Amino acid sequence: MKSEILFSETQKFKQWRLWVLLFTFTLLISSCFQRELRGKVRKSSDKETYLVFDEVWGEIFVDGEKWNFKIGEKGKILPGEHSIDGLTITIKKGTTFHFNYWGP
Repeated sequence: MKSEILFSETQKFKQWRLWVLLFTFTLLISSCFQRELRGKVRKSSDKETYLVFDEVWGEIFVDGEKWNFKIGEKGKILPGEHSIDGLTITIKKGTTFHFNYWGP
């Protein structure tokens, strides 16, 4: 009888430990992926640097100047940090930054 109880407790501990390990592994793997907070980045086919707005609510100002491209249209931009209506993003050289998140 005691061996059955002990075995049951040991199994529960092993099962709990397995769940903790799986959870930790999942957290580590998901945090390793580098992604942009305000959108997505794709390599540019022609090695130029672009900015695309996937969704817009009103006029857009990039670095204090009105953005004159349509929704979904690529606009050439210099690589580096840019201000979009008070939000700061960094666009790497040779990429297309698709801006699509206006949240906090």
